[in-house]
Amino acid sequence: MSQNINFKAIAEKLVNGKPLAFKNYPDGSLVVIAPTGQKFKFTPEQVQEAQEQLKPKPKPKSKPKSTTKKKTASKPTAKRPEGSAKRPEGTAKRPEGTKSTKAKKT
Repeated sequence: MSQNINFKAIAEKLVNGKPLAFKNYPDGSLVVIAPTGQKFKFTPEQVQEAQEQLKPKPKPKSKPKSTTKKKTASKPTAKRPEGSAKRPEGTAKRPEGTKSTKAKKT
């Protein structure tokens, strides 16, 4: 059974760049000269792992889209009592029954 193994892609994956040279051996190991000039020897297990990572992942089957739209219930808004104005953040509300101490301009 012959396999088309892309050793160039595996070598690129293993050294994180374009290798200067590489050679595969019958035992499954791979020797790669990295772009920096360093020589690396990878075990058959490391080569197999890199090959598995290069395989395209199967796309999940998409569910058929329904033609009806789901309506989401909107949250009811809180109603303010009549006569109350919206206050800025951080301002305190005066207790009921008390009057303002500010003098009105006439």
